[in-house]
Amino acid sequence: MKKKLVLIGIIAAVVALFFAFDLGQYL
Repeated sequence: MKKKLVLIGIIAAVVALFFAFDLGQYL
């Protein structure tokens, strides 16, 4: 259970970084 939560957190962080980088290219 705890491991799954950590995995979701890592995926969320990667997605957030990807979106931030993507938006950064347009600005």
